[in-house]
Amino acid sequence: MTINNLIKNHKLAFIGFIFAFLITLLSNIFELDPFDNLVLLFKSVEQYEIDEVFIGTVIFLLFLIVDLALWHRNQQIEVEKVKIYKAMIASSHHILNNFLNQMLIFKMTAEDTPGFDPNVLKLYDEIIEDAKRQLEALSSIKEITHKAIKESVFPK
Repeated sequence: MTINNLIKNHKLAFIGFIFAFLITLLSNIFELDPFDNLVLLFKSVEQYEIDEVFIGTVIFLLFLIVDLALWHRNQQIEVEKVKIYKAMIASSHHILNNFLNQMLIFKMTAEDTPGFDPNVLKLYDEIIEDAKRQLEALSSIKEITHKAIKESVFPK
């Protein structure tokens, strides 16, 4: 795993590390003590009871940030799923269209063959139309889920 992949996969941890490093570095350079300053701030606002609200707010914000990060990741996964599905459908169209074009050669040969059963040609046309209908239904689903895909191919 490269450094770029590590950073890409753990953006929040990397940003947190940089932020913590900069605070520590600046505190040492300017001889600041952020923790003591935070304690002094809490003591100065103690009379307003803001310190209790601050702790709850920090906890809420931490969980909110984690929740939003997970939600964003899930959205990216869903977008990738849709891209993969569309690419698969396009590839399936290509493969099936090539197959159908090649099958037309067999149909033309069968039509030119004397004594060939016309019912077989009719059945061939029905099979081809059914395959086209199923592929079009699969291509036009709105929600990409297992159930929607299955129902488009095997309607009730």
